Amino acid sequence: QTSVILVDEVSGERTVLWTRPDGLALRTDQLDRGVFSAGRALLLDADDAGTALLAAAWAKESGALVMLDVDEPGPRTEELLARSDAVIVTDGFPQRHTGCPDLRSALRRMAAPGPMLVAGSLAGPIFRLAVASINRLRKGS
Repeated sequence: QTSVILVDEVSGERTVLWTRPDGLALRTDQLDRGVFSAGRALLLDADDAGTALLAAAWAKESGALVMLDVDEPGPRTEELLARSDAVIVTDGFPQRHTGCPDLRSALRRMAAPGPMLVAGSLAGPIFRLAVASINRLRKGS
């Protein structure tokens, strides 16, 4: 797999260029449950949603924290959100995924399936996080 990250010197906006041969994609039958059950935390992306969902299920069953880093909405995004404890998304993702133009409302809607934390990176000269909600605190109020 090859990745290159371009950063605009003035705005701080990041662009990621990457390519991965099909042969590098993991299949669910290649996963070792013991590996995903042994860790305390699991960081996922959404590129291979089926394997990510299975790995997340095993990690959560063992009590691990599941974190999701996702760039573009996909057909299984809701399932991935439901199995994640913390989610980090790119600028504009919350609005594209939910159809809600307001960032705060979009992030809250993304947190509804279960993540304790949903945050989005905002383009700009300084990397910033907009924290949407912490479900456990909201449910307690």
